[in-house]
Amino acid sequence: MGISQYLSIIVPIHRISGGIQNLNSWISNSILIDAEIILVHDTSDGESFLPIETICKNLTNVILLEGNFSSPGLARNKGLEIASRPWITFWDFDDLPEPMNFLRMLQKTISDRNLVGLGAFQTRPSGNKDSEKNLRVYRSENPRVLKDLMINPGLWRWVFAREIVGDVKFHSIRRGEDQLFLAETRAFDYPITFCEDIVYTYFIGEDNQLSNKKTFDPELLLAAYHFFNLSQTASGETKLFSRVACLSMNLTYIKRSIRNSNFGNLWSPLFRTVLNIFKSPQALVLLIRGQTKLNKSNGTQDRIIDLYLAGGLGNQLFQIAFILNLKTISLLRLHQPSPDICELINFGLLESWVLENPGVSIQIIQEDSLIKRLARNQGLRLSNRKFSSDSYRHIIIRSLRLKLVNFFLDRKSNLVIPNGTGQDKALNFSTKQLKISLIGYFQSFIYAESLLPDLKRVLDSKFRDDYAISDYLSVAGRSTSLSIHLRLGDYFERKNKRFGVVSQEYILNSIRHLSVTEKFDDTLLFSNDTESAMRLFSHTNIQNLTLIPSETSTLESLFLMSNSPNLVISNSTFSWWAAFLPAESDKIVIAPSPWFKEYEENRDLIPLKWVRIDAGW
Repeated sequence: MGISQYLSIIVPIHRISGGIQNLNSWISNSILIDAEIILVHDTSDGESFLPIETICKNLTNVILLEGNFSSPGLARNKGLEIASRPWITFWDFDDLPEPMNFLRMLQKTISDRNLVGLGAFQTRPSGNKDSEKNLRVYRSENPRVLKDLMINPGLWRWVFAREIVGDVKFHSIRRGEDQLFLAETRAFDYPITFCEDIVYTYFIGEDNQLSNKKTFDPELLLAAYHFFNLSQTASGETKLFSRVACLSMNLTYIKRSIRNSNFGNLWSPLFRTVLNIFKSPQALVLLIRGQTKLNKSNGTQDRIIDLYLAGGLGNQLFQIAFILNLKTISLLRLHQPSPDICELINFGLLESWVLENPGVSIQIIQEDSLIKRLARNQGLRLSNRKFSSDSYRHIIIRSLRLKLVNFFLDRKSNLVIPNGTGQDKALNFSTKQLKISLIGYFQSFIYAESLLPDLKRVLDSKFRDDYAISDYLSVAGRSTSLSIHLRLGDYFERKNKRFGVVSQEYILNSIRHLSVTEKFDDTLLFSNDTESAMRLFSHTNIQNLTLIPSETSTLESLFLMSNSPNLVISNSTFSWWAAFLPAESDKIVIAPSPWFKEYEENRDLIPLKWVRIDAGW
């Protein structure tokens, strides 16, 4: 698989008849066969989507969506909801991207260990393919970059790491929404990989182009208002960009209002213009002369990450996987990893990542001081909790404990505590934060993908020829065998009761569902509480049921389950990884719904192809 496997391409479509030939020229390009292409049709144009469906009917990597969005920004938001790759870009269907050059830019951005890439583009008058091209190359030494990006951001020539996009959404406006997106992702605060290759051809002169219309002046004023608010909280280049954008849009609105003798709504833009100039004369100078500097891409920038690991093997694998998606790390300190994680690391779990990131070093820290325990405990899923009357006491305790942790931790370190699971906008690290302490669970299949190849390689090399489990392995790998995992034991404890223990009904219903297409000759039962598991199945008529003994190690159990083509899992991250790891043949996975009894389930935890059966809470 090529570099395109890391890329999600979101394409809003409006007025299909205007650019279907351009779309047809690139969407079936073989170099994009592994990319995730999300086409979002805005039905407000009243046109049929059939021509697009015809073009894409044999393309398995294309996802088609429809809805009444009324603006390209809202259509892109729909695409962002399902985008699953670690890198994202936004193309227009009626232009001509250069896939080869764009992927080369992506490869360079990844090699530079940056989070943002920006390529050159050319403009071409619509309908005149022989016209002279207007080439614009943006490099770190170009003094007019920031001003030019404010006037024409050209979102289609940018590529963003998913971690800086986070939860940022496009605003429901049709003027300035691209500039707002760039500012709210803080893209200008990161080192940018500048590419001189032409990655995109942008057609100009179409009658229906929004950039050619002057009818959205109220929306221009709304965009200026958003930039004014952003300039009060942002810093660095983003602050300057926001002030320049606010100043430019207000002045444009004032000029057009005076020209049209519309003096009724001038006070607000006049006030913001004067205040902006007073607070930042540099913004006015930049608007006039166009001089500024963007972050130069100097390749690797030293950054120290302290990861405070929490939970068992499954949770810690998620936390390790998240780290692999971060860039520009010089030192990774893993605090309190479990013995299983240490064993996997010793067998080369992070070997590929280290080779891809020359100069990075890893330290294992096994101290268990009071402060470090407090730090790890901040990873509570408190924000995902359905609040009850007694949870406010817990909030107060957690807040006081966090203040104590911040006091004792390195004060130059930025302590980041995400919401507990999934992707989180709190992960938008500034490049100025070179020491970061991370506490969280990061339970997302988007992050987990990066760990799969090395985890499978390590488990295979360690256990494939292990005589002690060879009999179980031969059974687990058969197409007529079924593996079941039950998380019991600690889930019965009062502190864990909100997780929930899956019911016997869930297990039996799952077996019935699988038995429709397959008759099972053997069933392997995995559990952290073998006695309770056997009692649960003592009155069932499951044939050839084999309980995997408690002497089997956690890693051995993970390896055995991962090789099963039919797997029923509990609400446990341990069996989640067993299900997510690829098997020799296609795997059918059944998972409980909802995942937790009382906690909310984050949207990027369970892959769509898994079957969900009611957990019977």
